[in-house]
Amino acid sequence: MQKNWWPAAIASLAFSALAGTASAQEGPIKIGIVQAQTGALADSFGIPTAEGAMLALEQLNAQGGIAGRKFEAVSRDDRTSIQPTVIAFQELVRDPDLLAIIGPSTTGAAMAVRQITDANKIPELSIAYGTALTASDFAYYYRVGPSLETGNQALLTAVQKHRGPNQKLATLALADAGGTDGARDATGRAPSYGITAVDSEQYKYGDTDFTAQLTRIKSNGATALLSLTQGIATNGMIRAVKQLGMDDLMIVGPNGLADAQSQALAGSLINGVVFWDYACLDDASNKNLPVLKAAYEARFKKPLSNGVINGYDMMRMVGASLQALAAEKKPLTRENLNDKLTHLTFDGIATRYVFTPEWHNGPHLEQIPLCTYKDGARIPWAP
Repeated sequence: MQKNWWPAAIASLAFSALAGTASAQEGPIKIGIVQAQTGALADSFGIPTAEGAMLALEQLNAQGGIAGRKFEAVSRDDRTSIQPTVIAFQELVRDPDLLAIIGPSTTGAAMAVRQITDANKIPELSIAYGTALTASDFAYYYRVGPSLETGNQALLTAVQKHRGPNQKLATLALADAGGTDGARDATGRAPSYGITAVDSEQYKYGDTDFTAQLTRIKSNGATALLSLTQGIATNGMIRAVKQLGMDDLMIVGPNGLADAQSQALAGSLINGVVFWDYACLDDASNKNLPVLKAAYEARFKKPLSNGVINGYDMMRMVGASLQALAAEKKPLTRENLNDKLTHLTFDGIATRYVFTPEWHNGPHLEQIPLCTYKDGARIPWAP
């Protein structure tokens, strides 16, 4: 009896597996969206990124989806925190029909779910920009947007070109994995640009008073500040700079320096900051921006931001890769999708991405847009 049971059971399991595969290839294409809908990064990054991804998903469906299959978003709130992110990823990867995850919002959370994505061979596209994310073991991780290390190189070059030799650099960074890595990277690179690192300061989520940090930066004679801030932190930083009379300080940093929340809080105080971004939102030469702006504002009734662009490009990367698989009549699976992503060349809204097995680190240095803020406009920067 037992001898006859095993072949029947194996046949039954094989049939079930084949049926599941067929079902997966006929049902909706599920994509996870794990972004901060609450917490410190919700307004500045999480919500806009999720909305950009949803807009692209809706456009893909309006075009017929992939091979007649429509996309379905499975959204979770990472709450700008590690534990909710881990729980969300653990839940999402159990669904075999879910092919990729867009998120999370922070470097610490992205590092915490690395083992989950690797074990389940599921591609993850994220805005998290900590250096450790693509230093090793990044087979399933794709950074969409400049990384801190390539962004730092662009900004240090800007300081060197704009201010000349013998500059003194201070850093102000969030006391998390991404901020710490970014500040350390910039400090280590500074001497090769003829720049001396003189101070490294930190802050915590929710901090609004940066007087103590900027007082120390001023006393150390800094002529340039790498400010790894966004939103309320950018507002606190720039107000301390102005109150201390540090008018000659060149302020550079990532796109958070002039995101929508920073603009709303600090207004014209952030005039002149120099930052890398996914796009200079008011770049008159970029013909993609008005089209996306019109579509986004019609759908969500609020102004376009760079978080939107990032989420929009991430979902379109997934769509382009799946479309390539469908054209080759290959199954739409996690591993096949990952193979396409790891060899993807993609023109985003404002920059080109060229992924290879050795490079999942966002746009290359020469493709990073440098922008400045002037009276409500985010425009291309030139030395």
